[in-house]
Amino acid sequence: AWWYLRAPSADTFAQIDSAHQPGTQKAVLILSDGGIVELGQDASPGTLYDGEASITDSDNRISYSGGTQGDPSRPTYLNELRTPRGGGYNLQLADGTRVWLNAGSSLRYPVSFQDSVRQVQLDGEAYFEVSHNGAPFIVSTGSMNTRVLGTSFNVEAFSEDPAFKTTLVEGRVRVELLDQSSPVSKGTILEPDQQATFLPSTGEISKTEVDASGYTSWMQGKLEFHNESLKTVMKRLARWYDFEHSFENAAARDFHFSARLDKEESISNILKMMEMTTDVKFEYRDKSIVVL
Repeated sequence: AWWYLRAPSADTFAQIDSAHQPGTQKAVLILSDGGIVELGQDASPGTLYDGEASITDSDNRISYSGGTQGDPSRPTYLNELRTPRGGGYNLQLADGTRVWLNAGSSLRYPVSFQDSVRQVQLDGEAYFEVSHNGAPFIVSTGSMNTRVLGTSFNVEAFSEDPAFKTTLVEGRVRVELLDQSSPVSKGTILEPDQQATFLPSTGEISKTEVDASGYTSWMQGKLEFHNESLKTVMKRLARWYDFEHSFENAAARDFHFSARLDKEESISNILKMMEMTTDVKFEYRDKSIVVL
């Protein structure tokens, strides 16, 4: 594999690496008044204020402090952190909870928690290390809630995906399904190295044993696939390398791959490695990757 990738040869992906670099730490912060702040290695706004909270941006992480905690008489100021395709960012909420937001994701949250329940809204993927202060912490993703007190877990819930997944690293969580027609929520309890999968199309939820480290390795700069279809692999690569893609070979959607890759690897090398392992080819046409 080393010889194949490094030996001089005609590169069919001559333009792809210059057009689609690996993602970097960058995001957009939307303040409660609608103001938009660019965040990233070349765009640090210093210290901001929203309501009574101060917001600092340092080392690719925004942190909230100040603000009145647990006072429902105070108005609630909501912020939203959005990462583009090819981006990612870190966040520390006012209660000390730490969040790693993956590419193509958004998190909506209060600048300080005024109620007895701490609740945030996620579209996309994020890893949470929740601080324990006695108040439940809820991650809402449409019709699924993940409820914890203090623990570490990963939630993958892109609105365009057919399944939402919650993977527990340590502690204990309850994954709840919201059913407006029933006063009792349906759900399941997760222990470490367990994963809950929710299918919005059917309303069904299942629980399986997994190696949680494989679902959180993106935080350590890795791209990891476990016998996943090429359709899923291409979708995840597209979020990190920010490219469009299509399938001319419909059967290739169901080819399966397992790999652990460095997120700094060039996209052309990743595609070449996939070509070596199965009967699939890639071309770069009109700024889009085509699967043949």
